[in-house]
Formats: sequence, structure tokens, C-alpha cells
Amino acid sequence: MSPRIPGKAKPRWWERELPTTLLVGVPSFLASAAATVKAMGEKISPLLTGLLVASTGWLLVGTVVKAIQSFCKDKAVAQKRSPIDLIGCFYPVYEILLAVHLRSHPSSEAGFLMTIYSVDQDSGKLEQCIDFVGATNAFGRAGHTSGLSLRIAGVAARKREPFLFAIEANADKDLVNSAMQEWFSAEDRWKRIPVGDRGVSTMAVPILGGASRALTQSIGVLVALSTDPKFFTEEIQQLVLDATAGMAEFIRLRYPS
Repeated sequence: MSPRIPGKAKPRWWERELPTTLLVGVPSFLASAAATVKAMGEKISPLLTGLLVASTGWLLVGTVVKAIQSFCKDKAVAQKRSPIDLIGCFYPVYEILLAVHLRSHPSSEAGFLMTIYSVDQDSGKLEQCIDFVGATNAFGRAGHTSGLSLRIAGVAARKREPFLFAIEANADKDLVNSAMQEWFSAEDRWKRIPVGDRGVSTMAVPILGGASRALTQSIGVLVALSTDPKFFTEEIQQLVLDATAGMAEFIRLRYPS
């Protein structure tokens, strides 16, 4: 089975074990408790009343124990599916790339954003797994989806090759708008990208995975975006490629299907 990058979507309530446990256990307990109260009120056989009390108590204990087990299982499954560990290794990569850029351009004020998309080959969709790192506002929240036919990320995923695209400073406005629409789909989110007079560049690198250690399909895409059209020097490009390869191995070990 191929590893799968976790997305933002949470399991529905009927996909969790705790609600099922409560739906099965609580009605049985309530029915037993009602029968016990009725038996005690009508003063029927003490032996039968005692059996009803005992069975009600066991049902209560059993339901509580099973509910605790179900809660722990749901929590373990949620932790397994959570992207929090991936985020933990993503931030150092961002800081390293930014530090390398600032080492050569200490006075640079270029914006720099990074995120990861998961690829669902069955539905042909990209889903943003991580909020854009480096964003100073609500732009680029996780959970956004788009088709593989759009965006530079979709091209990288389909072709299983890294892509780099840059627009020089003071480029033709129509060219900038067209490129942004292609990158960020038709939802007009591209308008929030700060292009200004400095240009923009983006790099998309597929995260490859597959059965065992075979790298036969794109399971995700790392996307890095800067308002500096020359941000991605050869050194930074190689660092991005190396980091993506490392994250692919991490994902294979941490998020097996």
C-alpha cells in the first residue's frame, strides 16, 4: 500500500468508535435501569430484583469501560492521521531555506511561503494539508482543494517532476494575473498574493511514494512561493529537492496506509 499524507478533514461521527459504543450501550443500560426501578417499586421477588440490580450495574461498568477503550482508540487513530508530525519537520525546512536566502541577501524583504498538498489520484484532487508557513494573515489555510489539471502543483504531481516558475519585476499585469489564476485555481485566492513591483517565483516538487519503497506515484507536492523572482538559486533549489526527498521517506514511515 502507498503511504498517504493526512489532510485536514476529520472523520465523521459515525466513522468513530465512541459514538457507536454509546449508541449500542446506553439504550441497553437505560432499559435495564428502568426495569430495575419498576421491579423495586412493585416489590417483586427479591432474587429477581437483585439480579436486575446486578445486571444493571454490570451494564453500566461495561459501557463505561468500553467507552473509555473506544475513546482511546479514536484518539490513537486521530493522532495517526494528524499532520502535526509532518508540520514539525516542515518548519525547520522553511527556516533553513529562509536563512540561506538571507545569508546572501541580508536586507531582503521578500515574502516567502511554503505548504504541502496531498494528492488523491482516485478523485484527481489536491488538498492543502498545512497552512502556508510564512503567511502573516489568514491566507492559505489548510483544507483548500483543487483539481490536478490546474496549478503548478498539479503539473508537478502529474508529471512527477519538479517545476520552477518566475515572473520578473514589473512584468506585464495580464501575464501575472494569468499565471496566478493558473497556480491558485479559479477561486480568486490568487489576488491575495503580494506581487507588487518585485515579481514572484514559485517552486513545486512532487513527493513520491508507492508500495514498499517504490517511488511510482505522486502522493503529495511541496510548494514554495516567494515575491523575489530570483529567490530560488541553485543552492536553494537543491535544498528544496533534498528536503522533499527526506520528507517522502518520513511520510512513508510515519503515515503508512
